[in-house]
Amino acid sequence: MLKSYSQILLNFLLGITALLSISVGFLWWYPFELLSHGRVYYFLVSLLITIGILCAW
Repeated sequence: MLKSYSQILLNFLLGITALLSISVGFLWWYPFELLSHGRVYYFLVSLLITIGILCAW
């Protein structure tokens, strides 16, 4: 019982970390998106973050 509870807590923390990564990543990449051709890189980073969220859940 304790093991499953700690696993749920770990998944919750990973989920929060993933959401923070999305926020920071968006704020970091958006200016470069406007300045240069960063759309492909932004797509790749978003894809990696999405995969991270799916693994966290």
